[in-house]
Amino acid sequence: AKIFDPPPTPSQTVTNLMAQVNVVSLPVTVTAPLTSTLTAATAAFDRGQTNAGVNQLQAFQNKVSAQSGKAIPTATADALIAAAQSIINAVGGR
Repeated sequence: AKIFDPPPTPSQTVTNLMAQVNVVSLPVTVTAPLTSTLTAATAAFDRGQTNAGVNQLQAFQNKVSAQSGKAIPTATADALIAAAQSIINAVGGR
């Protein structure tokens, strides 16, 4: 058994965020653009393109924000935006 697990990569944390999006019962018209943006972020991080990954996460935040209090309950939207921000902060974005 490993004593220490390596910290998750940005891609892994984005994948976890995508899982959170999929757990919330939202119409596919809302989840599809969110998950496609997160997929693009994962791909960017996998290529080592941190800035592109951060840009995708910021686009995700904007999409979630636009649906906050509408298709996405405000508390859920706030949690998703905060989760994305924590990934941005972890990779050194702003």
